[in-house]
Amino acid sequence: MNVLKAAGVVVVVMIWVLSLPLSASAYFYIGSDWGGQDLILSDGDSLSGSFTNVGLFSIPFDASIASSGSLSLGAGRVMIDGTLKSDPKGYGLLLGSASDFILNGNLTDWGNVTLSAASSIYLSSSSTISIWNGNGNGNVSSVPSGSLVLKSENIEMPVSVSSTILTPVPAAAWLLGSGLLCLAGGRRRLK
Repeated sequence: MNVLKAAGVVVVVMIWVLSLPLSASAYFYIGSDWGGQDLILSDGDSLSGSFTNVGLFSIPFDASIASSGSLSLGAGRVMIDGTLKSDPKGYGLLLGSASDFILNGNLTDWGNVTLSAASSIYLSSSSTISIWNGNGNGNVSSVPSGSLVLKSENIEMPVSVSSTILTPVPAAAWLLGSGLLCLAGGRRRLK
């Protein structure tokens, strides 16, 4: 009788264990040649190193991916809808696409960012790129010590995304002053 009770308990425990949902495990990817295969990441995944010959590089919406060092990637197409962050902060990021680069998500805490694409780079109005300068966090329009480089024939940035080109105040003052002098001289000449 005790054997039957023990067997019943074992069966109940086995059924309970099998009914538990399978948890998604996070993967750590180390850079290598992907031979044209797609690299589609899931929430919690990590990567580091130099990835070459990737077919499609994709980070889905609501996925947060960390890189534990500098990251270099060459892919056929790059689509980032989630977050790609440098952890620890301040490493370099180089993302290249043989066709187009689409950023609807976030690139966070990178020291330097270079995005390149053979055909076009699209940064949506919901996307953010933050550059870590060692003193604090900020976006590319307010942190002059980091760098953002965009290389493509066609770059699309919605109006709501702030420009990354900083004009130094002395140069802006010289430009404004010379423009006003030209206007005053032209007006005086007309009289």
